[in-house]
Amino acid sequence: MTPEEIELLSELTIIIPTYNRPLELERAIEYWRDTPVTVHILDGSEKPWFPLGPLENAQTINYHHIPAGEHQTPMESFFERVIFGSKLSVTKFSAFGCDDDFYTISGLNYSLKLLKSQPNFDAVVGRVLTYQTNNSGQVLWWCKYLNWKDHDSAKSSDFSERVFGKKNWFLYGVCRTELWKGFLNASYSESSYSKDQAYAHEWLMKQLSASLFKTKFLERITIVRQNTQYGWNEPDKVQWSEWLDSPKFKPQVSELVKQLSDGLALVCDDAVQCDLIANELLSKEKDQLHKTSENTPPPTLFRRQNLLKLYPKIPKQFKSLLSLTVIPVGQAVGLKSYKLISIMYLLIRWGVAFDRRELKYIQSLILKTKKKSRF
Repeated sequence: MTPEEIELLSELTIIIPTYNRPLELERAIEYWRDTPVTVHILDGSEKPWFPLGPLENAQTINYHHIPAGEHQTPMESFFERVIFGSKLSVTKFSAFGCDDDFYTISGLNYSLKLLKSQPNFDAVVGRVLTYQTNNSGQVLWWCKYLNWKDHDSAKSSDFSERVFGKKNWFLYGVCRTELWKGFLNASYSESSYSKDQAYAHEWLMKQLSASLFKTKFLERITIVRQNTQYGWNEPDKVQWSEWLDSPKFKPQVSELVKQLSDGLALVCDDAVQCDLIANELLSKEKDQLHKTSENTPPPTLFRRQNLLKLYPKIPKQFKSLLSLTVIPVGQAVGLKSYKLISIMYLLIRWGVAFDRRELKYIQSLILKTKKKSRF
């Protein structure tokens, strides 16, 4: 790293929630230990893995043990750790991470340089590369969010244009710290609906991330994330669409609208406008859900949703044809996995910038076993 890059990275704080995942935590420590980035690990495990405070062999990495309360759900415990972590940053810029994710150092430097040189932007985001290890110990790769665009509305100084314009929502962005703190607090503060409808917090995060920040989008890989694993978290007790319309949950929905309005007030001084916008965003969500429900055609073999489910079972010789003719490229790339050398070739073809050495190093960490780790 150059002196300029070291100085830039020293102005960044990353918070990393974790829970009973020692191997992933060790990989994260190994990744960040030789950088000047300030890292706060927020561990909800039953017993601590390290002494509290800065780690002995990595002074920029701080360990916090925040075990779940007796009657807390895993999601509520996660919310508590995120809120605690959001208050820790004292640097100019901040970001949210997870124990099995990697911000690319080259992407961070590019993002921080842009934030520092262009004060009109509040956040910078970029392409996401995801990975998964298979039963043979290989790492398989996907490139996600190919349809993201650097929309003018996302960069606009006009609050209403950001709220209602074309936009990309994000959680994994490099942000100016004060707005980032308010964003996380508004998105993840526990409410009366948290046990019944945890998805409401994600909906808040989507609305606020797209509305609060003047965001610059980069055509480069900035984050490497583990591919989403389905079925690990318990589903909400009530479906999102049913929860929004049910008279039983009307007080909770009202509380959600108020929380959204309070979040919007971070960048808008007009409380009446914030209330109106929050209610309109909820109305748009309901309309979209009803529209989707009414326009859904009867199930057939060739419906796209069924194709996506069947895709893993389709013979290899037909997958490329399906990807080109039936399944949109964004979904096709998300479905089809590649070895590292192949995904790097495709990234070059798509014009997505990345650092080869960085991706190889991240893959080597993913393949490390617990015995090989230095922690």
